[in-house]
Amino acid sequence: MNSAIKLPIPGEDTRRPFSFSLLALSQLIFIFALTQKRSWVTHLLFGAMASIMCYLALYTTTGNITIDNPVGSTIFTFLFMASDYLLVSNAPKNFRLRGQKEGIEEASFWERLKWALKLFSSPRGIGWTHEPVALIRRPNPPIRSKLKWLCQQLFWIAWWVLLMDVGGVSFSIPLPFVTASHSGSIWRYWAVKRAIGTLSYALPAVATIGNIYRVLAITTVVLGLCGTDEWPELFGWWGNAWSVRSFWGHTWHQMLRHLLLSHSKFFAHKILKLKRGTATTRYVYLYTAFSLSGFIHQSGERMMLGHWGGTTIYFYLGQALAISFEEGVMWCAAKLKISANPSSSWIWRVVGYFWVWIWFSVSLDPVMSGLMIRHSEHFSLIMGVWKGDWTPRVV
Repeated sequence: MNSAIKLPIPGEDTRRPFSFSLLALSQLIFIFALTQKRSWVTHLLFGAMASIMCYLALYTTTGNITIDNPVGSTIFTFLFMASDYLLVSNAPKNFRLRGQKEGIEEASFWERLKWALKLFSSPRGIGWTHEPVALIRRPNPPIRSKLKWLCQQLFWIAWWVLLMDVGGVSFSIPLPFVTASHSGSIWRYWAVKRAIGTLSYALPAVATIGNIYRVLAITTVVLGLCGTDEWPELFGWWGNAWSVRSFWGHTWHQMLRHLLLSHSKFFAHKILKLKRGTATTRYVYLYTAFSLSGFIHQSGERMMLGHWGGTTIYFYLGQALAISFEEGVMWCAAKLKISANPSSSWIWRVVGYFWVWIWFSVSLDPVMSGLMIRHSEHFSLIMGVWKGDWTPRVV
């Protein structure tokens, strides 16, 4: 781990114990605020919810650094989601379920409450008019059998658990290119070794996010709360990741898409008073979205470390720079009459895959420095069977 990042010292951390009851209360306030007709009540409830969330993220700790990070990021995700739904987008007035002809504001309280619960549980807008339909991957043809769907989900959970373990094993054996004990610049490593280390980090991250999603999907479908069609694939096609823009806009999950875009547009048009459709406005969208995403993820690191000295935000700011670079390259290619469109040329698509791999091998360094905690333990089936060490430490 980067030597500049300091972890909280046991016995000297003055933060209070984290309260899951307060977290649940903040979520209930959020849902209740979505049912309100009067704007001043909505704003008051948002203030109360925001106060609780900021207190939890900034002044409490679960006592486990590996839990603090995702909890802190989740808290600020909900905070900005609430800001989007309640303040920026005015969801009760402007959001509609498919087939919903009239606004929800004049419905009964119980109808508004059911509507709010559906909106709260679908950050990607699945089943809503604001769903990014073109970006959501669904099985073709649709899976009609619930049993077949459940078996498929269980298979993919097992598959990703295995891949997660493969990635984790590389941090538990003394391979010089993937261990967390190294500090300093990534340029000390050979490019290929660095790329392999990046994959070892990415596999557990993708598997964890995807399996949490699948467990929630199975639970709600088995209980009869949702249909299988309400749980499309979380990630898009990995084959579309031929550019950094395509990776973030099509392949990666779109859980934060609406809240990032709504705040970016608010900043561009309400604060900066920019006109729509200009290049300047488009780049303001881009850099605002990645800055906000970086802040949300940095907040998780803030809760883990107990201070704002983390490095995750640099990774997200770097993504906007990479996309700007890609657009510059495409502009130059167009001026030189070079057809360099990866979407229509398999040669340029392969070039794009290499570019994306190299880029993430370089840019993930701040995230890996902040999150790979030396000597932390994790369960490993592979290491258990192989060496009898069921809870190996990161070396």
